[in-house]
Amino acid sequence: MHYASCISNKMASAFQIHLRNLNNSGSNQNSSKSDRRDLETFLMRQNQIERPVLPQSSSFERWSLNEQTDDQLRQRVNDEWAGYFNHNIVAIENNINNLYNQFRNDQTLAQRSADERRAAVEHEYGIARENVANDSLRRGLARSSIAVNQQAALSNAAAEQRTGISNELIERLAGLDAEIHSLEGMRQSAVDNFNIAFAARITKELNRLKGERDAFNRDAIRFNNQMSQQERDNQMQNIMNESRLHGERLSHMQQEADLNMQTNFRENYLKIRQYLAGMSRRDARDALANDPLFRMHLNSYFFYRLYAEFAR
Repeated sequence: MHYASCISNKMASAFQIHLRNLNNSGSNQNSSKSDRRDLETFLMRQNQIERPVLPQSSSFERWSLNEQTDDQLRQRVNDEWAGYFNHNIVAIENNINNLYNQFRNDQTLAQRSADERRAAVEHEYGIARENVANDSLRRGLARSSIAVNQQAALSNAAAEQRTGISNELIERLAGLDAEIHSLEGMRQSAVDNFNIAFAARITKELNRLKGERDAFNRDAIRFNNQMSQQERDNQMQNIMNESRLHGERLSHMQQEADLNMQTNFRENYLKIRQYLAGMSRRDARDALANDPLFRMHLNSYFFYRLYAEFAR
């Protein structure tokens, strides 16, 4: 399989040396440089053994890694849950404000109710005192101790009821004040409890995103490594296929060499004869006698035919 390649390289080297010698010699040749280039191209056509080049193996697309850092994921979670956080804080504040307004309204209602009840007591006992006075006057007892005592008893009863209403009002207002004062603690406790629950939820969400990122990156790295290995395998297979085809081509050329040798020698003979015919007879005789190029590209039969024509 290496026979054709070795012979081809030796023939190409010898022919190139010969052409350089011809270009540097002072002989008067009638052939032009173009003629020599044509001869070189013609003879070298048989020495070119192109290595087969198969299509380049495919390149596979890679997965891009998720390069988000923990801090970036934490910021993402905070941004996504900011609305939920603000909504709940506002809800807590609104609830506290509603309770404050409710307690203040209850105080106003309690004050109004107490005032109305005291007015009702005054009205009721006023009528009673007036009835006692009229009855005492009709009976002629207006200035008696009986009338005075009855009036005093009514006044005392009215005062006692008013005092009871006032005491109830004071107790009610004090209870509502205590409720109002407790609102700040209630608000802070609600905020603290929400913050704890919110932090747990944020941590859970962050861990979920980190787990998804890490799992995706593991899959991406495994997939990309598989694609790289596949590309290397395909490239190696391509190289092996090219080498096999090249070897088959060399073997085929070696097999064809024997079949085509006579045809090639005859074509070389005609081309070289045309080339020598463009020289003077002396230069042609010297070239055939001294340069191995022509002997290398011809068999004995065709070489001696040229020798008989140009060198005798």
